[in-house]
Amino acid sequence: MSAIDTMSGCQSLASGSAETKAPPTRRAGVLSAGWSWCMTRIDKRRSRNTLAELTDEQLRDIGLTRPQAIHEASQPFWR
Repeated sequence: MSAIDTMSGCQSLASGSAETKAPPTRRAGVLSAGWSWCMTRIDKRRSRNTLAELTDEQLRDIGLTRPQAIHEASQPFWR
């Protein structure tokens, strides 16, 4: 076996091991999507908490009744 054969064998091993791992961009995309989902849910929860704290007059200004506001505020964070 010559030195060239040995070097090409190493290169094929190195490239073969890289193919078994997920590409970094794919992992980053999954993490980004998960982070985005969490932040959206947190924002919804904050908005619903704020809605529950509004007075009847403020609710009337935005076209909601107290029962509608309570119903929306009681929704679970994933909806």
